[in-house]
This record gives sequence, structure tokens and C-alpha cells, in this order.
Amino acid sequence: MLQHYYTKKLYFVKCFLLNSSMAYKKKILFPDYLFEGQLEVPSDLNKDIQESLKKNKESGITTETVYGWFTNKQFPCEGIIPQLANLLAKNFVSNVVNNFDLGVARDINLLNPWLISTNPNHSFPTTLEPQRWYNAGVYLQTTNKGSHLKLDNYTSKVYAGQNTQENSVYIKPKQYKVIYWPSHIPWSLTPNMSMVETTMLICSFRADAKK
Repeated sequence: MLQHYYTKKLYFVKCFLLNSSMAYKKKILFPDYLFEGQLEVPSDLNKDIQESLKKNKESGITTETVYGWFTNKQFPCEGIIPQLANLLAKNFVSNVVNNFDLGVARDINLLNPWLISTNPNHSFPTTLEPQRWYNAGVYLQTTNKGSHLKLDNYTSKVYAGQNTQENSVYIKPKQYKVIYWPSHIPWSLTPNMSMVETTMLICSFRADAKK
């Protein structure tokens, strides 16, 4: 009986080694793509941007909070900020959309540009943009110790992934860094550890099928 047991075990080992040589094809399942870039902003335009930030902060469309301030999405921003939002949209169409096989022709629509800002030692709460395709954000004012953009995975993978993947991603701050990320991913800003406000322009996009 003992000899039969070892013979049986050896047989299964040989089968495993034989099958392990099979070729496997890798496919990407439900991908989420993050894109980062850097705007090249001349000094004279940088001055206009900073003046526009001040104008927006002092406008009637801004809400002051314990952590900073933000503008009302339902109203257009002041100064040169709308032009920056249009530039984000143009770059999105040129450099991001072409990474997707959308199947049908779609109209890419820019929606709700708004400004958010965190005071020193404060953070921005978790936010979600419903019924959108992608978000865009650009750091207009920050330092290397400013608020990081934090992206969280709140799906069932948090409970089923067995800690094999990170469930949060942190994007380091840098002035005029541009980030595009899927709108279904919750996002926030980490505590601002610098001595100046961290201010970002945020907007979102829809991709509606053309009729």
C-alpha cells in the first residue's frame, strides 16, 4: 500500500509539469487609465493665472470653508480660467481619447470647470463626479509639499483583492501638472503641508454618441 501511494503521487506531479508548459494569453479586464502631463506656461501667462485666482476667490461664486474654498460649478469662472479649461479639453481630445476604441463617433463635452483650494494643514474631502466619463485637474498653485491628488478604489476589489494591489493612488503636486482620470473613481486632496494654498482647476467630460 505504501508503494502504491508514492506511485500515485508521482503520477500527479508529472501531469502538473506537463500542463505547466501551456501558453497563456494575457488580456486587460475592465481597465482604468490615468494620464499625467505638464503644461508649459510662460511667465506672463502665469501672472494672469495668479491674478485670475485672486479674482475668483473674491467673487460671489466662491464658498469659503474650514479647509479652503471652491467656486460654484454652475457659474463660469473669472479671468483666464475658462481658457485654461478649454485647453484641458483640447489636450484631452488630442492625447487621451485616441487611446480608446470607442466604437461609435462621440461628442466630447467639457462640463463644470471649477476651482478648489486647500489651506495649509487642511485637506479636500472625497468627491465623485456622477454621470461623467473622465475628470481633468491641473495644479495652478502649489509646492512640492502641497496637497497630493488621492484616487481611491471603493469597488468590491477592496474586499476580494487580498492586498495584492494598492487601493489608493497618490499623485504628487507640481505647478501646472495635468491629470486625467476616470470619473467613477472617488478623489480627494491630502493635507496641504506647505505654507501656501494648493489650488486646482477641475473639470469633467462626457462622451455622448453622435446621432
